[in-house]
Amino acid sequence: MYRMLMKLSQSIEDGTMGIYRGACDPAVESGTLLGPNGITGEAVVNDLTKDHKKLPAEALDAFWEASCAATGVENFFNSSS
Repeated sequence: MYRMLMKLSQSIEDGTMGIYRGACDPAVESGTLLGPNGITGEAVVNDLTKDHKKLPAEALDAFWEASCAATGVENFFNSSS
C-alpha cells in the first residue's frame, strides 16, 4: 500500500519546488500559485480561476468555513475588530 501511495504523491523535494520557485524566481509575481500541473512535475503557474469553476459556490463556502474553524481564525477579512 505504501509503495502505491508513493507513486501517487510527491517527494519532499518535489513538494517544495513551488515554494522554492516562488521565493527565488524574480519573474514570479506575488499571489501566484505555483505547483505541478497534475500530481507530479515541475512547479508551474496554476490558474486559480480554472479550479474555482469546477466547484459549486456552496462547496467553496463550506470549505472556507471549515478551514477557518480548524485554524481558529475569526473575522479573516476584518482583522481590526
